[in-house]
Amino acid sequence: MSPPSPAVKQEPISEPSPEVTPAATVAAAAPPTKRPRQRGPPTKHSDTTSRYSIGQDNDRLYKLREEERKTWQEIAEVFKKEGRGSLTTNVIRVRFYRLKDKAVVWEDDEIERLKAAIADVDKRKWELVSAKMAELGGAEGRRFPAAVCERKAKVI
Repeated sequence: MSPPSPAVKQEPISEPSPEVTPAATVAAAAPPTKRPRQRGPPTKHSDTTSRYSIGQDNDRLYKLREEERKTWQEIAEVFKKEGRGSLTTNVIRVRFYRLKDKAVVWEDDEIERLKAAIADVDKRKWELVSAKMAELGGAEGRRFPAAVCERKAKVI
């Protein structure tokens, strides 16, 4: 075996000093805890420097789509030219459909008709379930009325 080169300095192995406790040694040897990855700011879908209010933008969007029958791409170009921000076509489309959904005003008689329609569909649903039970077979001549199917479905 060759002697160590003079450039490599070997330090003698020593016992830990009495001031160092085993807990301190473990704490010092523990790896640092991982911090969650920092994410940048969320991506912007539009310029926030528009000189128009959101209400004005919404009115313009509705007019361009419903009255002038513009495509999403054409609307995006109009908004950019008018200084309303550079919105993507997807943002414009989603914004339009949300506006349209919020614009529906329900009258009292319409709410009553909606409730009646739901009740009718529920009744038909159990009639269809009853018919399907007969179609799928089972005991000879055994029928399952719609009301019986509905009660059993609530139990199971």
